[in-house]
Amino acid sequence: MARGIPRNIDYFHVFAADIMVRLYSAFPVPEDLDFEAFDFEGIFPDEDRDRLAKIWAHSVRWLRSEGIIRVDAAAGDGDDQFLGVVLTEKGFRILNRPTDLHANLKLGESLAISMNDPVTETGRNHIREQVDEIFGGGDDTRTSDETGN
Repeated sequence: MARGIPRNIDYFHVFAADIMVRLYSAFPVPEDLDFEAFDFEGIFPDEDRDRLAKIWAHSVRWLRSEGIIRVDAAAGDGDDQFLGVVLTEKGFRILNRPTDLHANLKLGESLAISMNDPVTETGRNHIREQVDEIFGGGDDTRTSDETGN
């Protein structure tokens, strides 16, 4: 995570990881997601709760729009509750592939281990690395045109 004032992407890494770990652990049973059920104030104690809730809800929506999760319905004030949420086949495939960070573990299992330490800079760096791996934000994000392939 960048030093100084956290950017939305810094929060997204933790939110997306938490959501995907919860759904991977529950798969294939759908879960209801509610911002109030998460301890993000414990992870980000100095941040405005309303800002966190807004970024969290947008993170859920983004994961849905990218085809990682399926949501049956949204509810609550500002749509901060998502009902019947489950990983899509695409989301499950991504989280079920091997990872480099923890040998002999699937990406979803490795991400779950990293979510045990979302407070420290080291823990957040591990989370960021794995979320970047999930969404193709690794070291080489160039297109085939840029690489000559």
